[in-house]
Amino acid sequence: MSVQNAPLRQGYRAVSVQVTSTPANLQKLCETVLGLAAGMFGSTFREVTIQIDPETSSALSCRFGNQNVGQTIGGSVQKGMTLGPSGGLADTIRSAAINGVYFGSIWAQAVSSNVTLNLQCWEI
Repeated sequence: MSVQNAPLRQGYRAVSVQVTSTPANLQKLCETVLGLAAGMFGSTFREVTIQIDPETSSALSCRFGNQNVGQTIGGSVQKGMTLGPSGGLADTIRSAAINGVYFGSIWAQAVSSNVTLNLQCWEI
């Protein structure tokens, strides 16, 4: 556990954020929605679950990747994965280590229309 994140440990954090067609860092989106200063949401977790909100965005898609998400490089649109029309399906990233999921490195981009994402972040 990094010293700067030590006083921030809450065990579990959940937040819904809106993603547009402009690629955005998920940690920074969470901080903006919650009114937190930069770095206060936490950048590493044990487990992160990402869900396209089934109540508002179930017919939409969202790309995920690093800061290159959505750029065309070598003829391919860059993405690590795309969550598509799901009706509530989610993707979970897990690690055996407390700080094994680098949430601060995950970027998102709406494919067509703005998408609401539900995020669950577990620290323990």
